[in-house]
Amino acid sequence: MSWIFLCRILNFLKEQVSPHTHVHLMSQYRPMGEAKGFRELSLPLPAEEFRSALKLGRASGLVLVR
Repeated sequence: MSWIFLCRILNFLKEQVSPHTHVHLMSQYRPMGEAKGFRELSLPLPAEEFRSALKLGRASGLVLVR
């Protein structure tokens, strides 16, 4: 995962939408259909990457929902 890209998305939501934006980071991604033809989309999300994404989400100051 591109952590820089995730940080940019979270910062955009915070600065351009609202610092009170609710974000749902999902762990259950499974590549289906044509996604398997794209290297970036062809693998399921490893647990460690999801935990890192949650840490970034918490650090962003946005509201994380589950």
